Amino acid sequence: MTTDTMERVVGYEPRGAILDLFNAREPEILVCGPSGTGKTYGICQLIHLLCLNHPGVRILMCRKTLTALTSTMLVTFREKVLTLEDPVRFHGGSQQEPASFRYANGSRIVVGGLDNPEKILSSEYDLVAINEATEVSEEDIEILTTRLRNGVLRFPRLVMDCNPSHEKHYLLQRCRRGQTRLINSHHADNPSITDDYIETLRRLSGSRYERFYEGKWTGVANAIYDNFDRFKHLGPVATGLLWVDGAIGVDYGDVHPHALCAVSRASTGRLVVRETWSGRSYDDLVDTVGRFRQQYQITRVRVDPMLKGWERTENSPIRGRVNRADSSPGSRKNRIEYVYRLFGDNALTLDINGAGNAELADEIEMYHYVHRQTETQDDLVVARINEDRVAAFEYAIEELEAVNRIDLPRAVVRQVNRSQWQPHEVSA
Repeated sequence: MTTDTMERVVGYEPRGAILDLFNAREPEILVCGPSGTGKTYGICQLIHLLCLNHPGVRILMCRKTLTALTSTMLVTFREKVLTLEDPVRFHGGSQQEPASFRYANGSRIVVGGLDNPEKILSSEYDLVAINEATEVSEEDIEILTTRLRNGVLRFPRLVMDCNPSHEKHYLLQRCRRGQTRLINSHHADNPSITDDYIETLRRLSGSRYERFYEGKWTGVANAIYDNFDRFKHLGPVATGLLWVDGAIGVDYGDVHPHALCAVSRASTGRLVVRETWSGRSYDDLVDTVGRFRQQYQITRVRVDPMLKGWERTENSPIRGRVNRADSSPGSRKNRIEYVYRLFGDNALTLDINGAGNAELADEIEMYHYVHRQTETQDDLVVARINEDRVAAFEYAIEELEAVNRIDLPRAVVRQVNRSQWQPHEVSA
């Protein structure tokens, strides 16, 4: 750089998985690995380079919801990839066309969420990039592949990134069948990762440790809610719904964290998980119950049987009527049966935009029975591992469903370590 020619050079050297991605030409590519391996950043650099070098290229950058995309991948692209010198400007979109980054050479990056696909699916692209691909359905992916026909790139392709999910996930199955190329990323691929961040990942427990630190696709045996489908039951909720009822479930933590879950019933009858929360502070627990009641206009609260005294109005820390969850023998299996039936009937949705609901979905997928055998007992019991949000969720459902299910017939609960179903009495 001299006083006569002022020039700024921005250097980026892809390595590891991202270097493999830069050289990949397969129609479908999945970059998967632990947290902090530079997956999203590398894909953003690839997108930017293609737009600079191929005039007229059209790229779609998307996620399950536009809200989630705006706060994640778009932040990375705008703040860590683009510079003031880049020949690109952002257009906020209109009723006729979606928001996009427009390059001086005619290239364009369209941004959008698959919760509102009309605008983004009406166009043709050379490359589609899906952030956090485990959130989207296989149908979403197959539809997007039909839009790869803009004709500028010689090798149009669908590029996805994600952290690992459970081992039966359809994305992993597509890779095993050869439909999608799997590129595994590692922490060594990201030279900017800090020791403090690595240590944070090391302190994770259970499936989170295996997925976000070790990068494993972790499945679960004896799953309790084996009918839970993330792509059916975790998604956006229509605006303008009329809420007619609701309940807050409270799980008290002694060794484990506290947890809360707010569930509302729409006038259509559908139950919607609005938000979940988890934390260690008892004061925060009380304050968050109050916020949930006010924000979601919910009056009914059902608490962990350990929270004795909350049901007495004059002593309740939240100044309102509270019901204690059923603690009789078999009560937890009853709560599980309520939720299992709702998932089976597709009558329950976790709002994907609700805080903590993605974490609840993770817990549901890993929620399982363990076999306990003693001199007096041979049975399946719920594993007490990372299920605090699920417990609060089940309390809220019990508050809403117990009265409605007093005439339940003998319910059938699957004994997942056997090849048949065994009946259990359901009391209300």
